[in-house]
Amino acid sequence: MTLARHGAGLLQTYRFIVEEDLQRGSMQEVLQSLQSFAGRSRPFSLLYPHGRHLPLRVRLFIDFLVEKLSH
Repeated sequence: MTLARHGAGLLQTYRFIVEEDLQRGSMQEVLQSLQSFAGRSRPFSLLYPHGRHLPLRVRLFIDFLVEKLSH
């Protein structure tokens, strides 16, 4: 993110991560016309240590990702 924000190259990431940068104009989308680059092109997994109780911060992060990525 830091390198892309300072003009050092391209970045492929999820839109919610760069939404504020796009709105401010500090980053711009360059492959918007190519549908193969849009949307959820890269699935990911969230790994965390298994324990008796899921820490609240982990549960909140999971809920945040589910909300942001389900649109």
